[in-house]
Amino acid sequence: MDGRGAAELTATRTRGRSMKRWWWVAVLALLAAVVGAAACATFLIPSERLFDLQTRLTMAPSPDKSELSYASTGRVPDPVLDSRARDFPYVNVDLLVRPDGKVANARLRDTEPALPADLKAKVLQRALEFQFSYPAETNGRRGWTRAYEEVTVRLPEIRPTRHVPFPSWTGKTVAITLERTSCFGTCPAYVVVIHGDGAVDYCGRAFVKATGWRRSRIEPAKVEALLRQFRDADFFSLNDSYVAPITDNPSYVVGVEVGSQRKKVEDYVGDQAGMPASVTRLEDAIDAAANTAQWIGPRGGYDEMSYADAADCSVPKA
Repeated sequence: MDGRGAAELTATRTRGRSMKRWWWVAVLALLAAVVGAAACATFLIPSERLFDLQTRLTMAPSPDKSELSYASTGRVPDPVLDSRARDFPYVNVDLLVRPDGKVANARLRDTEPALPADLKAKVLQRALEFQFSYPAETNGRRGWTRAYEEVTVRLPEIRPTRHVPFPSWTGKTVAITLERTSCFGTCPAYVVVIHGDGAVDYCGRAFVKATGWRRSRIEPAKVEALLRQFRDADFFSLNDSYVAPITDNPSYVVGVEVGSQRKKVEDYVGDQAGMPASVTRLEDAIDAAANTAQWIGPRGGYDEMSYADAADCSVPKA
């Protein structure tokens, strides 16, 4: 081979090696682009598609409800309907839960009817605020998890259509009552009566520390404060009952008697049936004034009880 042929052969081999190098550079660049796109998927993929993609990528299991519990941090309030056009207390959502228990993404269940855009946004914002916890045997952590939960949707408060003045209690017999019934579970069931002179009668029915009748006394000033709270709530003008269309919950009945006038309000998950929040505040204030916690004990501490053990509270303490 002459010098010219050798030079051409060398040039051909050089071009071949150069093309191979550029080919590998192109392949590596393509791989880098794919990896980069995957890393940025959180920012590039719409939220609904992101939910499905992340669920598939992580193969998130859906554990039994008993294995997963959640609580609201309270940063975002429950959504409130603008009208009573739709009478439902819950919206079902799918959640993608991170290993630390925080919600990464949320969407409405496929079975949910269409919601107004503003309500849907509020529901999903509420769902993203949930904080999940895991069983002790998992050391408080596990992999990505898909959960199915409900977001409470509250109806607007029902305002009284007529005003009934609260009676003056000076020199009259006064009795304030609160009854909490059992539920499909172990809800504390008891009744408490606070009299005008400060006497307190309590009777524990079931799932409480102290069953049967107990008696104590509080300062009359606390009774006065409760009566003012009833008056400020326009209690005699409220509906007789606020009942949500759901099951298995306890009922609360709060009442007041001033002389010959008396009024009771039934609260069955009333905050989801348009009940004014003032009623719930009254219930809690009665518990606090009577210090019923001393007889109720810690919640869940008496699950071994049964309804057969329930005390008879129908006959007042002598």
